[in-house]
Amino acid sequence: MSNDIKISKWGNSLAVRIPQAIARQARLAEGDRVTLDHASDGGIVLRSARRKYALHDLVRRISKTNRHSEADWGNPIGQEFW
Repeated sequence: MSNDIKISKWGNSLAVRIPQAIARQARLAEGDRVTLDHASDGGIVLRSARRKYALHDLVRRISKTNRHSEADWGNPIGQEFW
C-alpha cells in the first residue's frame, strides 16, 4: 500500500503521520517503537522495533506465581487420545 503524505514540522524536527490503514497492517499502535534508517538508494526505511524473544528467555521467566493450572478440555471426541 503506497500513500503520498506531507512532511510536517514538529518542534525542530520533521514528522510524518502514518495513515491508520498502514499502521493497522503493520500492527503499529501509539507508543510502539520504530527504527528509522537511511537506505543506500536515498530512501528511508521505517521498521517496527518489536523486541525479539528467545524461547529459553521466556521459559526462564516461568515461576510458580505466573503458571496457569492444568486445563480440562473434556472427553475425547473422535480419534484423539490422552
